[in-house]
Amino acid sequence: MRRVSINRATWLGSSHPNRVELRASRTSRYDRSFVPRVWRLWNNLQEKAFPCSANLRQFKNRINKISLGSS
Repeated sequence: MRRVSINRATWLGSSHPNRVELRASRTSRYDRSFVPRVWRLWNNLQEKAFPCSANLRQFKNRINKISLGSS
């Protein structure tokens, strides 16, 4: 099983501080599986998608606005 670390600190090149660090996979099958694809989507979210506090409703509303292009 591959080890994945979640880095909550802002690091060079990140689009937001909640970015997940992806490790290289050994197989293309795993690379195309659910978890790495979702992590890539997560990492590509805009910083404005994340509220200052942990508020799920606000997060969902912001994601919907961004996905509909009405931000």
